[in-house]
Amino acid sequence: MSTWVRQTLTMKSSVVRSHLWTGVEYVIPNRGLACSDMAIAQLTLEPQKGTLWNVHPGYEVLIPLRGEAEVRFGEEPATAYRVSFEDGLLAHFLSDKRHRVWNPSADTIVSMLVLRMYGSARTNKYLALQGTGTQE
Repeated sequence: MSTWVRQTLTMKSSVVRSHLWTGVEYVIPNRGLACSDMAIAQLTLEPQKGTLWNVHPGYEVLIPLRGEAEVRFGEEPATAYRVSFEDGLLAHFLSDKRHRVWNPSADTIVSMLVLRMYGSARTNKYLALQGTGTQE
């Protein structure tokens, strides 16, 4: 079975561990903050592995907990920005542009906290579902 198609979710205490493809793990709280426009996850990347290219509304903050990684934007070869635990470098960017996170190391596992702030895109959807707002 393709590692792209395979998805394993395991419940352990108050988190969900998601292995969407080989070498990439998201640890996500299994409960969210009520009425929040924010999502929190811990991302772990094995050496020479990365997330898929993705686009979503709002902003994203990457706070490295171990090692260093690259945030890539655009087409390949992509513009890359470094995030590093050792150097205290984090990333804050508009996530409605095509992006991915990549571990360029040949031997070090990288771990980081991912904060996604959806802003009005998520808030307006929630309000529209409640019948108290409008969608843009």
